[in-house]
Amino acid sequence: MKPTYLALNFAPSVELLRPIRLFVTQFFQHLLGEGPDCERLELATQELLENAMKYCHDGETRLRVAVSPLARGAMVSVHTRNAAAPANIARLERTVNALMDGDPQDVYLRILGAADEGGGLGLARICAEADLELIVEVVDGDVDIRAQGRVEHLIEPAERVAPAAAPEAEPASASGSFTATITPSSRASDSGTYNLH
Repeated sequence: MKPTYLALNFAPSVELLRPIRLFVTQFFQHLLGEGPDCERLELATQELLENAMKYCHDGETRLRVAVSPLARGAMVSVHTRNAAAPANIARLERTVNALMDGDPQDVYLRILGAADEGGGLGLARICAEADLELIVEVVDGDVDIRAQGRVEHLIEPAERVAPAAAPEAEPASASGSFTATITPSSRASDSGTYNLH
């Protein structure tokens, strides 16, 4: 089976958040079946879309979701890219540093307890609750965030059934550079790629 992906460019808005999340969830359900893996990816999609909506600077976000088969299971990813204002990049850098310097579960609980708007709760949730690796790259004001991980079960094409009709969307109501990889299952290394659990 070949890698399968879906790519969207959109102007982030509250009205698009739910329909895009549902569309991506159905994409993953079609390839992976329903269950915990899809729930993890739905959480990552929700958090990355919310970040794009809040912090996008130029009015456009690129979303790419992919499933790449392995000998057993698959590598899956949810990836967003958009321009961000310098203040938002500085906030992102603080969150990434906190996640790299500590256990993502502890960072998540600390941020949750602080109830700090814009404090990195979404990224911490992706590591702590969805148990996905985060790869964050900022270059010339563009923020590239990818949540990825391995899943054990992949539905073969012969096993797939046609998806049910999608629910109707609710009507719309009225620079510096750095790269970091944050994994929920390993400690930081000195290699330039940062891995955490």
